[in-house]
Amino acid sequence: MLRSSTQIFAILGALTTAACLFSAKPIYYENDKRVALEHVAAFHNYLSDGDYERIYELFDKKVTSQQSKEQFIGALRSFQDQAGAFRKHTIVTIDVRPQADFRLVHIILDSEFDRIRTQEEFDCFVDGATAVFGFYGHPSTLNVR
Repeated sequence: MLRSSTQIFAILGALTTAACLFSAKPIYYENDKRVALEHVAAFHNYLSDGDYERIYELFDKKVTSQQSKEQFIGALRSFQDQAGAFRKHTIVTIDVRPQADFRLVHIILDSEFDRIRTQEEFDCFVDGATAVFGFYGHPSTLNVR
């Protein structure tokens, strides 16, 4: 009888350990989040510096091909004129959504600029250390997809 109880506990212990291992998120998700947040930091730095050309380069070509470069930069300039320089943000949500060839990191931030507070949304396509934006938007003035 003691041997059966020991075997049952051993099986239950193995099942519990396996369940914990398989329910954990892949480690690379944390790296993807870090890469995406670095991309967001570059966006905010370039925006505060008025370096719209560099922001344009952060976006996926499918996004930038949907409007002229002048329209894209004009929308960014308009937003910065309204918002002012970036100050800080708080992460509302950040999650990783695996795709066939990359991972989409979806980020929502509560962001503070010199003149406004707004919620910003980013979709960042991450593949290893490489990242591009597939979407940027906020409720009031800029919505680039």
